[in-house]
Amino acid sequence: MSLRIIVDETATKNVVRVCGRLVGEAALGELIRVCESLDGALVIDLSDLRHADEAALSALRGLRAQGTEMIGASPYLSLLLASPST
Repeated sequence: MSLRIIVDETATKNVVRVCGRLVGEAALGELIRVCESLDGALVIDLSDLRHADEAALSALRGLRAQGTEMIGASPYLSLLLASPST
């Protein structure tokens, strides 16, 4: 499975569901483009994310630092997101 991004816009928040593999510049660029195009509160649902490379993890950490809520991350992915890049 490659990358699939599903956006659910409501009156109070925008949920971006990331499915598959978030790997490479093109995939990461598409996620950033989608997130930047939305107005209002942003929630990223990682419950269907199967793999993310270090650049993607770094970008997700940056989005979280800017106030984006992350939901649905597996315990392993949560550990990767919590640890700083080396």
